[in-house]
Amino acid sequence: MAAAEMASCEDAQHRKPRLNRKTLFVLGAMNLIDCINVNLLTPYVDKMVSTYLNQSPQSPAVAHTVGMLIGLYSLCEVIFSPLWGTFADKVGRKPALLIGLGGSCIAPVMFGLGTS
Repeated sequence: MAAAEMASCEDAQHRKPRLNRKTLFVLGAMNLIDCINVNLLTPYVDKMVSTYLNQSPQSPAVAHTVGMLIGLYSLCEVIFSPLWGTFADKVGRKPALLIGLGGSCIAPVMFGLGTS
């Protein structure tokens, strides 16, 4: 009987977590917030950059800087995703998702309120 208990205990440890509707909803909402963050400042970023550079919004320098900002966001996502995965493995998925979600909510506000 002890062997059967050990086998069932090992099976329980190797089972994959199930994705229920609540989990899928939370993950979908987080993905939506991430997509909104990528596109939230797109209509305004050229005016902000032109103000900081003291140039016309149609200036090639402004377009170059805007492209660099948008590209840098995507590059940072690629670079830091494995680090967030490692962090989630160590402290758990929920704390990592909540910290990331909090940062996703605060960062666009800080970017929009920036003065330099």
